[in-house]
Amino acid sequence: MLETLRAYGARLLTGAGEQDSVAAALAGWALRVAEEASAGLQTAAGEVAAARRLDAEDPTMRQVLAWAIARDAAAAVRLADALGGWWRLRGRLPGQYRLLSEIAGLAEPGSDRWCAIQGWLGWAALLASDRAGALDHFTAVRDAAGDWGPSRVLADALAGRAETLLNTGRLAEGAGDSRRSLAMARELGYPAGEGAALRTLATAAFFSGDNERGVQLIRRQQLIAGAPGSIARGAAPS
Repeated sequence: MLETLRAYGARLLTGAGEQDSVAAALAGWALRVAEEASAGLQTAAGEVAAARRLDAEDPTMRQVLAWAIARDAAAAVRLADALGGWWRLRGRLPGQYRLLSEIAGLAEPGSDRWCAIQGWLGWAALLASDRAGALDHFTAVRDAAGDWGPSRVLADALAGRAETLLNTGRLAEGAGDSRRSLAMARELGYPAGEGAALRTLATAAFFSGDNERGVQLIRRQQLIAGAPGSIARGAAPS
């Protein structure tokens, strides 16, 4: 929208006393779009369309997120969680670390949403080569969610923790978290999580010198039915 039209519309809304209700309605719409796209990003069939939808709605998502941080903490946490996968796919996640840290402060510590944001903070730190920070975030999720039973948030955090440990030379611990993540993802029927866990197991094999097993695990990862293309593209160990 042209900025002149946007400003004119905003003045009309303010004059009619409808600015807050319209902003809340827009936030509700943005949440639905982002959460639908987040689910699509985790599937082979929906990944491309979901990413393109969020590409197109980027300005709206940024506007709604800024509004929600100031006016609706629960919506801000939900929206940031939904956008995390897209930020990661587009290479933008490390740049969102400060924003995610602010949003984590809006969630109840130890809650499922808090754990989800901590998981994204872990990946943001790891992608920025802050391994100590990444380990802190992933471990926080493990400790908070460990008694919940199987969950996607925990499976993802264990895979992230495994990757962090492997890249700091703690191979046995990393492989252990990888196996736990893999078992959980399979129990949940979570192809994207299964692929991430197999990648870290392959990394453990390569780092320990067992290249044959590492290649076998990568091949298994690439054959997971229903996993998004980003899983196969990220098959090489970091």
